[in-house]
Formats: sequence, structure tokens, C-alpha cells
Amino acid sequence: MFERFIARQAILKDNLTLLGYDLRFRAETESEGAASGTAAACLIDSSTMVFRWESLVGNSLAFFSMSIQELLSGVALLLPRTKAVIELAGSVPGNAEVILACQDLKTAGYRLSLGEWAGQKERRPLAVLADFLRVELRNLKAAERAETIRPQQAGKTMLIAHNVDSWEEHRDARALGIRYFQGDFFMKPQLFRRREIAGTRLSAMRLLQAILKDPLDLGQIESVLRDEPALTYKLLRYLNSPVMERAVEVRSIRNAIALLGEKEFRRWASLVAVVTPASDKTGELLRTGLTRAYFCEQLALRSNAAHAYDYFFTGLFSVMDAVLDRPLREIVEELALPPGVRKALLGEPGQLREALEAAKAYERGHWAAFKSTMEYLSLPETCAPECFQSADQSVSAILH
Repeated sequence: MFERFIARQAILKDNLTLLGYDLRFRAETESEGAASGTAAACLIDSSTMVFRWESLVGNSLAFFSMSIQELLSGVALLLPRTKAVIELAGSVPGNAEVILACQDLKTAGYRLSLGEWAGQKERRPLAVLADFLRVELRNLKAAERAETIRPQQAGKTMLIAHNVDSWEEHRDARALGIRYFQGDFFMKPQLFRRREIAGTRLSAMRLLQAILKDPLDLGQIESVLRDEPALTYKLLRYLNSPVMERAVEVRSIRNAIALLGEKEFRRWASLVAVVTPASDKTGELLRTGLTRAYFCEQLALRSNAAHAYDYFFTGLFSVMDAVLDRPLREIVEELALPPGVRKALLGEPGQLREALEAAKAYERGHWAAFKSTMEYLSLPETCAPECFQSADQSVSAILH
């Protein structure tokens, strides 16, 4: 397990109402700053699969800064098009490849922002496409200011005064006709943190290997995701994020891939595999969750249950509150779980809940409770050792 951090700073309109938030990924602590290389990928992973999007930005816009590598990778397409603004970092050139990528994003419905705008001739083709231009007046000479604000005067784009840290800077920006502001003068950055379940390097590599095959090896992908709770959690979280525009119910991994489509699933899997924490250590909580998952699935198979995978989900997510140090109800509300799984995890009676209680009773040696649950499931108690042995073997093979 490890901590995820996102820094958020408001961008305000001239009347001090909210335009949106500038989001920045923080690797471990606020003092360490943004991670290099995959900062945008880590931020997208965190904002759509770890944090709740609504708690970060509500219904406002969210600005994501990207390098040229991140822009050309297509990772921006994992963000909700109506709420995300893709900002090109100052280092992004205005070459033909970048312009084509920006045109594709605009066609897809995304807004664009250009960072460190100072009227540069070589970046004007990008400024034409941009909805927002971010300027830092303190770095501009008086002779440069007219060219800098020209796109706004043409009515094609809006300027954001960046790093406004005093009343004088705010006044100067307004005098130039700028009506959007960001800086410590208005609001200092806020830091959000959340604990995330860590995935393993091995699982990330297995997932990458599986998605590189054409056509997709669905059996191999199912195997990877079933054996790695961190990846399964992220997939469910992503399917219930603003990107999908509505909550979707997932019956199986194949169902999840079908909902995303092969292209989008490959994009999601590539992102997750890149930012998955490089730790091959697993704790007792992970073993417990996996054992319950396989045990419940074995009970389902012996009961000829229609959806054995629901039983697997129920066991797997029964420990997620302890793993993430968050209430289980809060976690369940964020995931598009089947109704039966949701009810079982929240303690409502039924076959799934009784299967989970059977797994718990067996692992704790509470035989009276175990007998009661097996009677409810109409299963003989004598099948339990075989179910547990099968589950234990599966988990040992994964965690070996």
C-alpha cells in the first residue's frame, strides 16, 4: 500500500466565481513535487481510478498539463471530454505532429490550453487551436504584451493570468483585459491524499504482454486481472468514472473489455501497467481476500450458481476497507458492482452474503456459524476442505 497525492489550485473568473482547477500529481509528499516522465499518466490514473472525480473538481473544469510524449501517446482520451482541459506544457513545440494530435482532441470534443504563452511565433498554430492561453505577466516585457493578448482580442480564446501573487499583479492583468486568474493571491494549492492498494510489477508486465497480442488474449487478461486485486479495483473504478458518463454493471472481465472496446481497453491497461507501483510484496490482507474470493467461487460452482464471478468479486472486495483504510460502503458506492455483490458487501442477506460468511467462518474456525451458512446454501459441510484446498492452492500459485 502507498499514498497518492494530488495538488489542486483554483482558477477563478473575474467575478471570483470558479472556472476550474489546475491538477498536479505529487509522487509521495508535497515537498517532492510532481513526478517526472509519467506525471500526466499518474495524474489521470489517480483522478479517474483512485480519487473520486467529483470530490476533486465537482462540476468544474479540470486542467491537465502534458508533455509532448504524453500528448502523442493518446493518454488524454482516458479523460472525460466535457470536463477535462488538455494543457500543452511550455516545452511542447508547434510542429505538424503536435498540431494533428491537438486537432484530433478538438474533434473528439476536448478543450485545449496552451501553457507559458508569450506570443511566440512558432507556437501560434497551437494558439489558434487553444481555448485558453496561460500567461505569466511578470515574465513579459512591455513590448511583448500586445502580441500576447492578441488571440483574446480576436475573440477566439481566453487568457488565464498565471502565478498572480499580489494585488498589483491582479490589477495589471485586469488592465490588459484578462478575466481569468490563478495564483496564491486568490487561493493556495490544496493537497489531497488517499491510500491505494499496490499492484505488483509482475502483474503489470503480464497485463502488458496480454494486451500486446492481436487479437486480445481474453483468457490471459482474465487470468491477470483475477489474480491482481489492485488492477481489478482500478478497472471497476474506471468503468464507474466520469469517462463512461454513466455507471455500468460488470458481470465479467470479458464484459468489461466489451464495454470499453478493445482499443480503449488497451489504452486503459497500458496506462495502469505503467503507473502500477513496482512492489512485489503482498500482505496477509491480500492473501485473505484472494482466498475468500476463490473459496466463494468454489461454493458457487458446487451450487450451480448462474454467476460464479459475482461470488469471486464478493470475496475479493470483502477486505478492501482494511486495505484502503476507508469505509466499505464508500468504496462500494464508487464501483459499478452487480447489485447482488453490492448488497452482500453491505451485509444484506442472500446467497452471496451467506457464501462470504461461510468463507469467514471457515477461516476463523467458527463451526456453528459455518454449519448454518452451508445449510442456507444447501451444500454439504464435507465439501469445504476441498474448496479451501483448491482456493489455497490458487492463491499460493499467485503469491509464490
